[in-house]
Amino acid sequence: MKDEILFIDDEECIRQIAARILEKDDFHVTTLDSGEGAVDAVSKKRPVMVFLDIKMPGKNGLEVLKDLKAADPNLPVIMMSGYMNSRYAVEASKAGANDYILKPVDWSYMRNIAHLYAMLTKDAPAPEPVSRS
Repeated sequence: MKDEILFIDDEECIRQIAARILEKDDFHVTTLDSGEGAVDAVSKKRPVMVFLDIKMPGKNGLEVLKDLKAADPNLPVIMMSGYMNSRYAVEASKAGANDYILKPVDWSYMRNIAHLYAMLTKDAPAPEPVSRS
């Protein structure tokens, strides 16, 4: 079964490129063009992580982040923005964002983050203890 990623961005071209790249890496990607319905999508799809744009019409990404973290405090959420604004980064961090990436998106970095959080959210068996002789 493929790991699910939720990708929320108001820019259609960004959503399409992200979905294509992540699906080539064997993820299933659900995209939304706004934060409306994000909590509902998380409860239905159970993604391993969310990529979330900050600047969107309607509910902005910081508001959506707070909603997502209230619904599932352990859900990894990666904020994205075309603006290098330390205020946004600090607010996102305080609200529980796991990372903050700038646009234009470095697609290789995004892929690495997706694989990292997919691994971290798996129920991995505990490692065998190392015997000391």
